[in-house]
Amino acid sequence: MHPSSTETTRGLSLSRPFVPADKAERDRLIRGFVCLACGDPDARFFADAGLIQTRGALMFSEIFKECACGFKNRLFFVVNDLSMERSEQIIPSQKALMLAREQGLLEDPGYHESQARLALAEHAGDLDRALEIAEDMVLDFRDDAAAWYNLGWFLGEKGRYREALAAYDKAGELNPHMADAWYNKAIVCARMGLYTEARLCMERCLVLRPDLEIAGVEACREIAGKEGMFDRVAVLESVKMRKMMIGNQVQGGAFNEPDAPKAARGVEKGPGPVPESIYTLAWLIPGQMHPDARVLMLGLGCGIGAVMLLRQFPAMRVEAVEADPVVIDLSRRYFPLVAHYLKEGRLVIHHAEAVHFCREATQTYDFVLHDLYRGLSKVSADTVDADFIDILKRLAPATWINLVGRLDRPYLQGVMRTFRDTGLPFAAMFPLISPQSWGLIDSNWVLATEAPDFSTVAPFIPFQEFDPPAESVSMMRAEYKMMTERAWNRKQIDDFLDSGNLPGHSS
Repeated sequence: MHPSSTETTRGLSLSRPFVPADKAERDRLIRGFVCLACGDPDARFFADAGLIQTRGALMFSEIFKECACGFKNRLFFVVNDLSMERSEQIIPSQKALMLAREQGLLEDPGYHESQARLALAEHAGDLDRALEIAEDMVLDFRDDAAAWYNLGWFLGEKGRYREALAAYDKAGELNPHMADAWYNKAIVCARMGLYTEARLCMERCLVLRPDLEIAGVEACREIAGKEGMFDRVAVLESVKMRKMMIGNQVQGGAFNEPDAPKAARGVEKGPGPVPESIYTLAWLIPGQMHPDARVLMLGLGCGIGAVMLLRQFPAMRVEAVEADPVVIDLSRRYFPLVAHYLKEGRLVIHHAEAVHFCREATQTYDFVLHDLYRGLSKVSADTVDADFIDILKRLAPATWINLVGRLDRPYLQGVMRTFRDTGLPFAAMFPLISPQSWGLIDSNWVLATEAPDFSTVAPFIPFQEFDPPAESVSMMRAEYKMMTERAWNRKQIDDFLDSGNLPGHSS
């Protein structure tokens, strides 16, 4: 298909739609439309009547005419004239279409026409042609998430996996709620043998679509929820785990086995001390270095980080700072070990904004755990600026921080440079993903301003009290081992910031 005139492309976009006067004319237009794939005007067909959508006063539907050859022809119909009997407020089709054009509510007609060409190439099995069209679409429609998503799909089908991941990243950047992009990233990572990365991407997909049914992956159900300070706070549960969400962002989770009663006698049934988020395991490293520490934890989440530390290091005490009272309430009610350690007195939760609390604090600590998020993939800016870093230096001799992003992007590098320039350089970094993925996908990166003794922390076996280990314990032990094996030292971090080259990579 190579559209060249208004008539040959009529009906293929909302900018050049069919405008039937009544239902009989709409049905004639559907029957008379020549299949774009086989050119048969008389082929037997099935038409899916699309739901009515709106753009301002414009009412339209997308109808898919499926030809006997198997191709689905996507057709656009303005239906104001077909609906005017429902309400006096509905204006005629042509007037509504004119207003939508004037108000800039319609896509470039070439957008949907390019989508039709893309569907035709895929239907014909011509992946090379489909990829050419997808590449042209991202040049013409750079800010369209679906165009980048389509490019990722066809790059993946051609085996160009690194480029496919980059395209899906762009789609997710333009539309953070696009669950399908994360699903397909998981598939691509699995094809590359990056199974940890695939699991992280699939978890992200399920955060956006908890009702999604995926073979071999457990669905989650909401067991509690309430509007919080920044977004809705919800507690989700599957057979294996319970997690907390703020909007579409995970605030930590814990496995249901080993459960809370196995960790503390007399505690009610509920998730135990083994975290679901891999990055939380990094907190065990300063715990080994300072087992009787007084810890300041900025950001409570569901409380699993504090619970894990207090279970592993009986002489430790944790003070957590959390701004959202709903988060505090749900963590106490649905993660029973949080309530247990509060009652025991080894956990204290301060309801306060982290910046204000730290600025006013007179107490000092052995180390700070910094895990503050209010939006997707970025910490609050005022908690990683020079002023706040100076406050951290006053509060404790060491800070451990969880950052999220891609290592080859300016954001992570900027935070790392700010800490260094403010006199609190990072001495160690713990990646969660394999080296070949460091410049490919978003991930957590735990950075520390103190250097661990790797000969001591690497052999550490988490949750030794749970032997023989549950599946969750075995999995987290393996993740901890890989995380420590991938760790960067101060020289590697500085070399990276100065050269821009990842360890083991060249420019």
